[in-house]
Amino acid sequence: MTMRAYAIVRQDISGESTDLHIERIRELAKRRHFDLRGVLEATSDADFALLVASFEPSRISTLFVPSITHIVGWLDVIRHEVHVWTLEPLKLWPRLTAPDG
Repeated sequence: MTMRAYAIVRQDISGESTDLHIERIRELAKRRHFDLRGVLEATSDADFALLVASFEPSRISTLFVPSITHIVGWLDVIRHEVHVWTLEPLKLWPRLTAPDG
């Protein structure tokens, strides 16, 4: 079964490299056998809460971003829901497990 993924690219951070970042994310997702369901091209983090809330019902397991600067302040929140792949550095930030309670 192919895993579902989503991507966020902040246009205000990527600037003229936005299209290149999206292309590289698509290539990485394909190499890793992900079904990339969409790319949010954003200029702020205003829609992140709604997007993150949609991951579980949409069965999204992984988020791709050019770098963690695109989700600054959101990394740990997002990692409670999904794994995060960054292009720079090329790294998997695993999903955080819930603390035992």
